[in-house]
Amino acid sequence: MRDWNVLAVSTAYMWVLLAVACQILYYAMLPFLGSTANRYELIPDPVLEQFAAEHEAHTGTPGSRPPTGGHPDMGSGRYTMAAGYKSWMGMQLG
Repeated sequence: MRDWNVLAVSTAYMWVLLAVACQILYYAMLPFLGSTANRYELIPDPVLEQFAAEHEAHTGTPGSRPPTGGHPDMGSGRYTMAAGYKSWMGMQLG
């Protein structure tokens, strides 16, 4: 029977693959790690309370409130516009 070694690479290539896998994982997690910490300071609860009645009407759940931190607003939505320019700039800079 024939040995079908199609691709022969160095054993050091394993380290290259590990480094690439680590970079992929890092860049996949970066949006969540970078912006989440600032959100709770940039969109305060009094701003979110302005939208409580609208949120309750559209979700159909009595007593529901907008999520803490303004999720899913990513910096150009209703919550950030109500919070003002300083909050918007903080969201954009991460």
